[in-house]
Amino acid sequence: MKCAKDIMTTDVVCLGAEDSIIDAAKFFAEMNIHGVAVIDEGRLVGILTVTDILKFIDLRLKDPLNLPATNISNVLINLVSAVVQDKKFKVQLSRMNGMRVRDFMTRNPITVEKSTSIVRIAEIMNDHSLHRLPVVDRGKIVGMVTASDLMDSLVPERQGEMEEKAKSEEPSQSDYMS
Repeated sequence: MKCAKDIMTTDVVCLGAEDSIIDAAKFFAEMNIHGVAVIDEGRLVGILTVTDILKFIDLRLKDPLNLPATNISNVLINLVSAVVQDKKFKVQLSRMNGMRVRDFMTRNPITVEKSTSIVRIAEIMNDHSLHRLPVVDRGKIVGMVTASDLMDSLVPERQGEMEEKAKSEEPSQSDYMS
């Protein structure tokens, strides 16, 4: 059975806990990403997502992760530019000035090891409503498994199973000769 090391992304995008939250929001928009690992002195200390930032500025979106990726990125760009007419929004943006990634991140994130099975990863993601899981080795991040990685890993297996089943259920010539 496949495990985290088989499906994880090893080129993990990370931010530092002391990075500016404004710079982090711009980075999310520029890179068109929704979440990153947060490290401090090489150790995983948190996860920062678009949702963490959106919660702070209270856009009252029911579930921003269900928006298409381009919309989420556009929301972040708009946070810094277009919506500045709203007085409350201006106040919230000014409060963000000088704040750090550590002020927004989810601390002590749930993690998995390289040997964690994809079934267990799916259970953890489902039970905790997560879209990404950091893969760690002695506290250091070595990879990231996203819900997309998990789905991609399941599709080929399932496809192969279905093809095998279809072949075994195909009628043979003797079935037609009786």
